[in-house]
Amino acid sequence: MQQLSLIQGTHYTITTPTTLTNGEKSTQQREQFGVIAQDVELVFPELIKEKALFINQGDETVYKTVDYIQLVPVMIEAIKELNTEVERLKKELEEMRGKQ
Repeated sequence: MQQLSLIQGTHYTITTPTTLTNGEKSTQQREQFGVIAQDVELVFPELIKEKALFINQGDETVYKTVDYIQLVPVMIEAIKELNTEVERLKKELEEMRGKQ
């Protein structure tokens, strides 16, 4: 599945708004792995949703999000395609070795 080659895995720090136990507003940072929604949108636009993720914290910013659950079957099929190609190449290599 060549479309997957257009999507790059990445590591980033996400900063999210949070409310402390005393009611004060703050931010929290955490490390996360993922993909860039805009990259996914180019090849699988149906896997992208736009929503205000932190509206409960008073942040109405709309973010693009990836439906990772729907991305899994795409990756499974790509792995199956790669496995078929690997098996074909192994067989071809065995045949070449046999002719020497």
